[in-house]
Amino acid sequence: MFPPIIDICVLWDEEKGFRRWTWIFIKDGAIFLLGIAGFTTGTYASIENILLHIND
Repeated sequence: MFPPIIDICVLWDEEKGFRRWTWIFIKDGAIFLLGIAGFTTGTYASIENILLHIND
């Protein structure tokens, strides 16, 4: 989740056209959303397994 934020911070001062920035934000946004989805589903699966082992 942090690499897209770092990418935007590093590239912020560079002169790029509107079309280039649009693709950078789309790419970084997609990576960020996939990271959030993986984090959420992974956390849910881990907590579910922990609770199953505790209740046994």
